[in-house]
Amino acid sequence: MNERAAKPGSADAEANEDGEVNVDEEIDEDDFRCQLDGDVETSLRKGRPLFMPTEAQIEDHRLTHVPYRSWCRHCVLGRALGEKRGATTGRPHSIPRVGLDYFFITAEGTAYGRRGLVPLGYPDDDDGDAKLTEARRTGQMLKCLIVRCYDSKVVIARIVPQKGIDEDRLVIDLVISDLKWLGHSRVLLKCDNEPAITALTNAVCEAAKSEGLVQTASVEHSPATDSQANGGTEVGVKLVRGLFRSLRSCLEQRIGRKLPMMHPLTSWLLEHTSNLLSVSVRGTDGVTPWARVRGRPFGLQILNFGERCNYKLRTKGPEHDDRGNMMMRHEQGVFLGYDRSTNEYILYGDGELRRTRAVMRCPFEERWCAKDLEAVDRTPWSSAERKEPKAVLGEEVMKDPPPQPGSNLPRKFKVLRTDLRNRLLVILKAASCARISDGTESTDRAFPMMIGAEQGSWRSWPRHRRVKRDSRTPSSELIAP
Repeated sequence: MNERAAKPGSADAEANEDGEVNVDEEIDEDDFRCQLDGDVETSLRKGRPLFMPTEAQIEDHRLTHVPYRSWCRHCVLGRALGEKRGATTGRPHSIPRVGLDYFFITAEGTAYGRRGLVPLGYPDDDDGDAKLTEARRTGQMLKCLIVRCYDSKVVIARIVPQKGIDEDRLVIDLVISDLKWLGHSRVLLKCDNEPAITALTNAVCEAAKSEGLVQTASVEHSPATDSQANGGTEVGVKLVRGLFRSLRSCLEQRIGRKLPMMHPLTSWLLEHTSNLLSVSVRGTDGVTPWARVRGRPFGLQILNFGERCNYKLRTKGPEHDDRGNMMMRHEQGVFLGYDRSTNEYILYGDGELRRTRAVMRCPFEERWCAKDLEAVDRTPWSSAERKEPKAVLGEEVMKDPPPQPGSNLPRKFKVLRTDLRNRLLVILKAASCARISDGTESTDRAFPMMIGAEQGSWRSWPRHRRVKRDSRTPSSELIAP
């Protein structure tokens, strides 16, 4: 048995309850050698120890069971929320996490995931799947896919033709393009245990690695039947649903018509909703998700979804001067959203989807046209050939009245007491000094005197010039004294 004095502050020195370090104690040679070799215990998350109170405290608590106590078995059985794992502040993640999940847009009721459709009459069996397929075909239900980056908080939502892997691998290519735009060299894809989303996530992971898009890619599944484990993605679904409802209601009142779910505008509105969440919502660090990914703020102007505006035609390429070099340089179209990859506006005009880098807004009276919106027959995944509209707008609703033209006159001029001290209004001070601060008549009398005063013109002249300009006064009368 060897006794050795450990150095203060070393791994061998232990502190007692009073905070004193015991340096004289027995130390095993093997343990000491392992500590010298760098075998140090890692700081892990450990459960909090429970201490039982006295019997009297237990009896007092059993009267009401308020407040919640973790040592009380009945409180745990009735009100315990489980292990808290959502707070990740101070818990670093070296690999960026990207969550994928499906959600529904229904005409009636609310559904979250496939199991949420059971109360709406779609049982989780073959008959329910057949009924669900028919509901999608008739426009009673739309299947949507959300991609949310946990680190940058970017949300990308879109309507997809079907669940899982389609024949043309369209959804896989869309998710791959999203990962390219996010720019992660390593990625961890998170999803639940639903077979359709699991198959899609595995296919995206393999495609990303085979194309050399990322150095490493892996898949992480949440526990079975536990949607809270995928809470980062569920939060994105909640945000998209809320803003989508607001934008859709606003559009319907703008045009005075209902927007059916099956109309192609719904798919464009959903993508526009996710774009707005990425470019306009700031985090606690004061930076938007777009700025975290691209390194700069969003540079395009924010337009109302569905508004009519003038877009500039391309100056080069196949569409350059396709109708001659003496035709118009701008055309009119309906705004549908933004292209994240090229930073362009997406519009629908002349029966085609148009992308442009410059748009000009129309006067308010000319911005909203239900016929132009009803004519939109393209979805984000439409092919090049022209198609007829699949749906028309619904019944009429109450339309917002046009805004009344407001006055641009400045606020009423205020005479300060310092003007009186500077002897700018000597005559007015002698006449009605008591009414200067709150008397309208005295202020109207004071303003013309201050225009010509040497010391007071710096405050009175800008207002005088604006009043004359708004009243269409000739420019010759707007010369400063």
